[in-house]
Amino acid sequence: MTSTTPAAGTTDGERFASQGEKVLTQYPRAVPAGNFSGYEDETVTLPATELSAPVEVVVLLTCTGTDTYSVTVEQAHPNTVGATCGTAGTSIAAVPLDDPSQPTTLQIDVPDGSDYWLTAYYTQNGR
Repeated sequence: MTSTTPAAGTTDGERFASQGEKVLTQYPRAVPAGNFSGYEDETVTLPATELSAPVEVVVLLTCTGTDTYSVTVEQAHPNTVGATCGTAGTSIAAVPLDDPSQPTTLQIDVPDGSDYWLTAYYTQNGR
């Protein structure tokens, strides 16, 4: 019998490559900002970008389980995005940055017991 679910042995690298492809399909001029994985709430920092304003940070997070996650862009005008966990990777969010010349801090909140994979890109507003 064949299965259409992702193989249990999918590596982080393969998962990040797949998520990157999904982001680039919607934002073809986006530039990679970082990939992160873990199993608990944490804060990650992306390097500043050299793109000229206006700039958005684009995030795609997949996680195990069926509860909801959120990602908050911590800045003068913070913005929180989120969706339901799942590994399909269809929830892509773009958040405008107040100052792209500064590092971008993301607060990742995932359900207890959930593993997550976050792919982040920068893109100029308007793709």
